[in-house]
Amino acid sequence: PMRDRQTVQQPEREFWVLKWIVPEDAPSGIVRYSVTAKDPEGRTGEWKPFDVEASQLTIVDN
Repeated sequence: PMRDRQTVQQPEREFWVLKWIVPEDAPSGIVRYSVTAKDPEGRTGEWKPFDVEASQLTIVDN
């Protein structure tokens, strides 16, 4: 799960933290993803990274 890192002392911290362990058999290339969040009232919002290939999360061969 993702974790919100805002605190009462630092409400400007508008970022989330998570980790993803890349499977051994994952193919190389761009990883296309989006993030959907739901608040306590059930409202949702979606975020997607900019559609610029050079800035995308990319799996490369060693």
